[in-house]
Amino acid sequence: MKRIYKNWPMHNLIGHPLMQIFEWLGMPEIIQILTNSDAAVERAILAIYKRQTEDEQRTEETRHYNKMGFSGAHAHSGTYMACVS
Repeated sequence: MKRIYKNWPMHNLIGHPLMQIFEWLGMPEIIQILTNSDAAVERAILAIYKRQTEDEQRTEETRHYNKMGFSGAHAHSGTYMACVS
């Protein structure tokens, strides 16, 4: 867990929005898994990254508003985290 909290972009730009979405969907078991496992957070970021189109992955921005991949606010940091993982 220390790694996530020391990594501000991952924790605040990716972690908090994911947790809120899962809470809204009533998925407490997913929240528990992501809270306790850095590997699960990394897999989640990679799964979102894979949903970006090729040009979005290449430019690190959201170009198509297709409800797939990262939001425009998280495209750059999400792509960075996916490529570093």
